[in-house]
Amino acid sequence: MTIMPFSLISLILNATSSVFNSAIDGIQKNYIKSNVIILSSIILLFLSILLTAKFGILGLVYAQIGQSIFVLFSTIFFYIKLFQISLKFRWNWDSAIFKEIINYGLKVQAASILEMTFEPITKFLLAKFGGLTMVGYYEMASRLAVQLRSLIVSGIQVIIPVIAEEKENNPSKIINIYFNLFSIVLYLNILLVTFIIVSAPVVSLVWIGHLESIFVNILIISSTSMFFNISSSPAYFYYMGEGKLNWIVKSILISFLANILLGYLLGLNFGGIGVVIAFNIALVLHAVLLLSAFHKFKEINIRDLISHNDLKLFFSSIIFIIFSNYMFNSIINNSSTSMQIILYLLSLSVFVFYALNNNTSKALRTLILKLFMGVYSKNG
Repeated sequence: MTIMPFSLISLILNATSSVFNSAIDGIQKNYIKSNVIILSSIILLFLSILLTAKFGILGLVYAQIGQSIFVLFSTIFFYIKLFQISLKFRWNWDSAIFKEIINYGLKVQAASILEMTFEPITKFLLAKFGGLTMVGYYEMASRLAVQLRSLIVSGIQVIIPVIAEEKENNPSKIINIYFNLFSIVLYLNILLVTFIIVSAPVVSLVWIGHLESIFVNILIISSTSMFFNISSSPAYFYYMGEGKLNWIVKSILISFLANILLGYLLGLNFGGIGVVIAFNIALVLHAVLLLSAFHKFKEINIRDLISHNDLKLFFSSIIFIIFSNYMFNSIINNSSTSMQIILYLLSLSVFVFYALNNNTSKALRTLILKLFMGVYSKNG
């Protein structure tokens, strides 16, 4: 009860600064917000260390308020500088804009609320059919997958204001942007999912202290569904940018119902692992529905999105995963042979070869090189 009022103050400060942050995002200056957040996190760290020693747990609350104040004033400063206008606190109501925001916001909130229920429902069913130990392993595996997923998803969500602008000024350009973005996401997606699955036994040894098959299996299943989820993220953000959220809400609602129904049925028949499979089937269903609807709406053939190089990388990834798993099990059982080592190294070499010679890989390397050489301007 003592902390609650301070938490509400922090909430109000953060909500206010988010308005200015959204304006900065809208003109595609996302890097400014990122720099402010990074610096504010450093400030939070030092304030927490200083104030906790003096005020105890309240020190953390004071530190959060200090961070929120810094973010608010920083975003106001950059807002005024970028838009070159004076900030006037006056009543400026616009009913048309309000209705547009409410219509958009309600759909976003509906999707968010449905997504928030996935985890609690899955954990409840896991505790019922698999026990608390499986809930713990599921939490570790899913958290790792989600955090690594954010490396790609958080990077491409900056496309939302770009799409919003192109929709108004140059709608024909949107499809070309989508094709390029999907190629990049697919390439990074294959690399990331391959890395997670291959390293799953090692992560088990480091985190748990032994090879825990339940944890490894959950991580592999989660990574597999994550591949579909990340692949659908360009379509998701394009819908967001164009303000067309109906299919986002519909796909999440269908997968939400599927998670409950399949979770109970598979959990009843196969225990905890059945619940995990059901949850990931629901995620794949959401991704497939979203992609299918978007491609049908934009008249995009999936074959046009995936090149022969992408297919070679994908299948070489599967082969590498198989031989890597075979090799690791042999090492654990002290039964590895020279032939197994050769096959592992050969599959790794083929995977690396196709990864480096992929067209998207070449384009990314060229882009990174140009950025480091300063060829692109700040707006490039």
